[in-house]
Amino acid sequence: MVLAIGSIHDLHYVHRDIKPDNVLLDANGHIRLADFGSCLKLFEDGTVQSNVAVGTPDYISPEILRAMEDGQGRYGPECDWWSLGVCMYEMLYGETPFYAESLVETYGKIMNHKNCFDFPSDPGYEVSQEAKDLMKSLICSSEYRLGQHGIEDFKNHAWFANLDWDGIRDSVAPYKPEVSSPTDTSNFDVDDTDIRTSDAVPPTANSAFTALHLPFVGFTFTQGSCMSDLGSIPLDQMSSSKFEEERLQQLEDENQRLLKNLTELKRLLQNQGGLSGVGEDGRRISPTSESGNELESQLKQQQPSDLKREITTVDGEGSQRVREMEKMIRLLKQEKEEAQKDKVDAQEKLKLQDKELKDALGQRKLAMAEYTEVTDRLSELRQQKQKLSRQVRDKEEELEVAMQKIDSLRHDIRKAEKLRRELEARVEEAMAETGKERKLRERSEEYCKQMEEETEKLRQRNLVAGADTSAANQSHASQEIVRLKGEVEKIEVQYNESLAQQQSRYNLELASLRDQLQEAESRRDALEREV
Repeated sequence: MVLAIGSIHDLHYVHRDIKPDNVLLDANGHIRLADFGSCLKLFEDGTVQSNVAVGTPDYISPEILRAMEDGQGRYGPECDWWSLGVCMYEMLYGETPFYAESLVETYGKIMNHKNCFDFPSDPGYEVSQEAKDLMKSLICSSEYRLGQHGIEDFKNHAWFANLDWDGIRDSVAPYKPEVSSPTDTSNFDVDDTDIRTSDAVPPTANSAFTALHLPFVGFTFTQGSCMSDLGSIPLDQMSSSKFEEERLQQLEDENQRLLKNLTELKRLLQNQGGLSGVGEDGRRISPTSESGNELESQLKQQQPSDLKREITTVDGEGSQRVREMEKMIRLLKQEKEEAQKDKVDAQEKLKLQDKELKDALGQRKLAMAEYTEVTDRLSELRQQKQKLSRQVRDKEEELEVAMQKIDSLRHDIRKAEKLRRELEARVEEAMAETGKERKLRERSEEYCKQMEEETEKLRQRNLVAGADTSAANQSHASQEIVRLKGEVEKIEVQYNESLAQQQSRYNLELASLRDQLQEAESRRDALEREV
């Protein structure tokens, strides 16, 4: 394929329709590139100018589409290398890289090949990196496309390493088709849908015109053919008929001249027949009359015999030639009418083709308008996508910040819970201490009551024992009672002060914890609403 395309470029032509359907195999299994209907001669600068999108849509290059858009684009043989890359992709992966259901979508993918061209991720395709690099070097922008220096670019590529370029035609092909004759078409798959009957019907104006040769209008010149009307008359016969006509015209002219001379002689003889006398005039008239009579007799003798026979012969031949010429004239008129009908049919076909061309141009304009609209819509969608992507990124950043805030609040809540549990533990400890102090106070009160009872008992004993001893003991007991009461009151005052301090501190810490907990819950609710 590379050598075939390179040979076309060496001849200063560009193929413009490279695809697998245009590649044939000869009897030896080597390829032959076909279908040169889209070829164009390259200008001196190595480019061509065309505003028509030629080729098959799946294999067409972006520079051809771009030239069709502005109508003034020029491109060179690099479009064939693009098509070669598409063919290679199709042969390796089973489908073209820019296949789509609609023509506009296919053209859109080709124009946006930088973003749309990619290799399948299916692990079932095992393609080497060298082959992928070659396809990337062919399906790319024309400025960087492989083949700008001819087939030397391909010879230097890694995928063609160790390939004998000069002896490739002499090598054995991997597949050799089986053919029985040069006209064997058994290797071609022809669908029944491809066989179409001709839509041309013969005109009904002239029953003699069968229109069997209507597809060959413009190729009906058959001079010298035995089947032609002109061919039925030999050329020498046509030339002899013209000679006979000229001969007949000469004989008729001579006959008219002789008849005119005869009439003049008769008139002269009649004018001189009434004169008499002898003399020079009579002698002159008599020879004249004699010569006139002789001439008349000769004419009369010649006219009935030779002239009449000759005229009869010439008339017969002339009438036959006239009939033949009339027949030829009728045939020529018929051919002229048929040619005029063919001309009218050709003009109608030309008008129909002009109409079809206008319709095709209109469809192309509609397709281009649709393509432009789709491209604009695609650009808008891309802008919207970018805008939505930015919004999503912003929301993700906000969500991340909110999650960080939530984590911080959760951490604060855990700290607050921990502090609350500590305060509750401290409150419980304070309550336990308060209980202990209450028990201690109760014990002190019981102890005071016991002391009072003992004092009362001692006082009663002292009353019985004696006044001196009782007075001393009573004084001692009173002092002891006073001391114990002072200690009890002191302990009670300390306990009350300590209890009041702990209670106030507990209330303050509990209020602070409640405020912090309420603030944390409000912040958590706000973050949950934001999320």
